Formats: sequence, structure tokens, C-alpha cells
Amino acid sequence: PYAKKKALGSTERGYDHTHQKQRERLLSERNGGLCERCSAAPSHHLHHIDRNPFNRDEANLEANCVACHRAEH
Repeated sequence: PYAKKKALGSTERGYDHTHQKQRERLLSERNGGLCERCSAAPSHHLHHIDRNPFNRDEANLEANCVACHRAEH
């Protein structure tokens, strides 16, 4: 039947050490650590507005809480 594809690791998906450092910094700096959409919950996710994980331009990144990030995807 079908060959099972190996899942890509975080590095292959664009989430390497550089991304993790940028993520930590932006989640704490932006909007006082709160979600940039609802401002009601702590931000835990860094959303790529253009959905390209390799585009790390800060204008393309939005700090989201779990609920707002889930609603986006």
C-alpha cells in the first residue's frame, strides 16, 4: 500500500536554535508578554503571518496566545 513518510524535525520545518532565541525574546517583549490579538492571555506561540517558518522578519511575526493561534490555523 502506501509508504509511510517520515515526519520532518523542527529544524527542517524552520524552527532551529536561531528561531527559538528570537521566539523567546519576542514573546516576552511584545505587548508585555500578552497575546497581540486579544491582550487577555499570555503569549506562548509565535505566528508567522505569511505562514512561512523561514521568514523571520519581525514584521511577519505575531505573539499569540494558544487560543488565538489555534483560531488562525
